[in-house]
Amino acid sequence: MLLRIAVKNFLSFYEEVIFDMFPNPKRKLFQSHIHNARVPLLKQAAIYGENGAGKSNFVKVLWFLKSFVEQSGFISNNEDLEEYRFQLTKEKDLPISIKVEFCQDEDYYLYEVELGKCPIERFWESGIGIDDNKLLFERKGSELTSALVSHSDSARQLLHKNK
Repeated sequence: MLLRIAVKNFLSFYEEVIFDMFPNPKRKLFQSHIHNARVPLLKQAAIYGENGAGKSNFVKVLWFLKSFVEQSGFISNNEDLEEYRFQLTKEKDLPISIKVEFCQDEDYYLYEVELGKCPIERFWESGIGIDDNKLLFERKGSELTSALVSHSDSARQLLHKNK
C-alpha cells in the first residue's frame, strides 16, 4: 500500500511536493474513512484540481518510477532526464528526487532515488516515525552498499551471485 510519495524537480513539481494517505489528526469527523493499522491511513483518496495543476504529472511520476525500478536502475546519462526535469529555472543540473514510502505485509519501507550527475538510490526499512529508518541498500553511481551483504562484496560480485 502506498503511504507517501515526495517529488522534487520533476515536470511541473519544482519544489518538493508530498502526496500522502495520512489522515489529518485535527479532523475528528469521518473516522470510518480511516484504516487503523499500525499507522492510521485513509481508506480512499482522490486526486482533483484545476487544469494544469499537475494531476497527470503525478501519474507520470508513478510511471517513471515503475519503469526505473523494472529496468534495474540508472538512466544512462543526464540527457535522458532532460524531458522530465522542471524546465522553468536557470539551474538545469538540479537532480530529480523521488521518495516513496509504502507498506507490504505490515512491513514499512522507504525507497528514494536522486537522479543527477551522480545518481543515488536507497532502500530503507521505515521506522514510520517511531524508530530510526534502517538502510538496507544504497547505490551511488556504481558503488553498492548493503546491510544484507558484507562490505567486501563489490556490485559486480553481487550481480553474479544473483544470476
